[in-house]
Parts: sequence; C-alpha cells; structure tokens
Amino acid sequence: DAMALSYWGEVDAMHQFCEAKYEVSPWLAEFWNATSNIPFFCLPALYCLYRSYGVYDLRVQMIWISMFVVGFGSFMFHGTMRFRWEMWDEVPMFFLVLSAMFSKDDSHWMTSGIYKRLIHLAGFGCATIGMGMYLLKNDYEMFVHSFTIVVLLDLFLSFICTQAPDKHGSHISSGLLMGYAASIGSGRIFWEIERLTCEPGQGGPTALLHVLWHFLAGLAVYFGSLSDAQVRYSAHGLGRAVDDPEDPWPLVWLWQSWGRPEPMKKVD
Repeated sequence: DAMALSYWGEVDAMHQFCEAKYEVSPWLAEFWNATSNIPFFCLPALYCLYRSYGVYDLRVQMIWISMFVVGFGSFMFHGTMRFRWEMWDEVPMFFLVLSAMFSKDDSHWMTSGIYKRLIHLAGFGCATIGMGMYLLKNDYEMFVHSFTIVVLLDLFLSFICTQAPDKHGSHISSGLLMGYAASIGSGRIFWEIERLTCEPGQGGPTALLHVLWHFLAGLAVYFGSLSDAQVRYSAHGLGRAVDDPEDPWPLVWLWQSWGRPEPMKKVD
C-alpha cells in the first residue's frame, strides 16, 4: 500500500482532507495544504513579533506566538498526516483563541473582576472538555463544535471591548473586528464546502479550498490580533495605536473609515 510506504509512515490522522496524498512531493503528504501555512501563518506571525518587540506586552505577543505555533503545527500535520502532529495543529488553535480572549482582560467591566474569572473558566473549560471528549470518543465533530464555541465567545468579547474609541477618536478596532469576522466567516464556508463535497485524498480543484481556508484564517488572525492590540492601547495605554499616522500597520488602511476623524479645518 502506497500509504504504508510513505515517507512519514502510514497515515493515521483522525481527520483527513481532500488533497491527494504524496502527489506533489514524496516528502509532504499534502503539499499545498502544508506549504500554505508558511506565508499565511508563520511569516506573518514572525513579522508581528518582530514589530511588536518592546512595544506590546506579553498578552498581545502570546497571540502571535500561538499563531506561529499553529502554522508550524499545521505544516507538520498536513506534511505528515500523522496523529501526533495533528495535536500540534489543533491544541494550539485553542491556545490562540484563549490568548486573544485573555488579552481583553480589564478592558471592559464584562472582562474585569468576577466576570473575568468566569470568562476564563468558560474558555478553559470548553477547550479542555471539548478536546477530552474529542480524544475519548474519537469524534472530530467534538473538536469542531467546542472550538467554534470558544471562537464565538471571543468574538462576543471583542464586540463588547471595541465599542469605545481610543483617545484620538479612532474606532479602528471595530473596523479590524469586521475584517476578522468577514475573513473567518467566509473561510469557514470554504472549509465546510471542501469537507462536505470531497472525499479524503480525492484531490482535484476542490482540494484547493483548504488552501483558501488557510489564507482567510491567517488574515482573520492578523486582523483580530491587531484589533486586540488596539483594545489594550485604548483601555490601558499599552503599546501604540495600530493606525498611528506615522507608522500604521500593514492593511489597516482597508478599515480607515473607522479610523481617526479628520482634524477640523480652521475657518478664517
């Protein structure tokens, strides 16, 4: 059997994808699904960490550290289709969303005091129980549903924490949140289409929908992380505004209609 003789050993991942295995390279089980993680997750995460060094605190930087680990884990998972590397993809996905959730601590009354502790408990509890049930029951849907719940909880907190403008009157965090929601939502649609219409290993054009998912998910993480960084700047004065006119972050201009209002011109 070709699977058993593959470079990384027999495919034993709990969840598999449409892309044909070892079709492009004898060293990567799913060539396009694996390599797409480098430009869409690993490199953007390294750029964010480099740019944020000495500017943003660890709560924000943990989002980008988790983003890099997700990208590396996903590269190895798709490259090997082995279960142990699948865990390096899926478990860090929870840490990524939880890091985003914790970055909002004390930014709003709903993320402060006893409410903050309840949110931590709900996030960690859902992630732990979801992964535990997933592994015990060998049911991938348990992972999908529990991860979706954690994402929606973080999305709700993001909506709450982005309502107030920063000291310059900018609502750029809300615009970036719109970009996050649009990217992750459309990406999830393509992910579901691939999952429901293509048998694992079937190959063909439909397999490229997972590459599109990686692009949109990476874009969502980028926009979402900048929104979270802006929330911390607005609420705590930590770091710098992501729409600082002297040094704006890449792609922030897409949401500039939510940015700083134009200064009033003097009338003679």
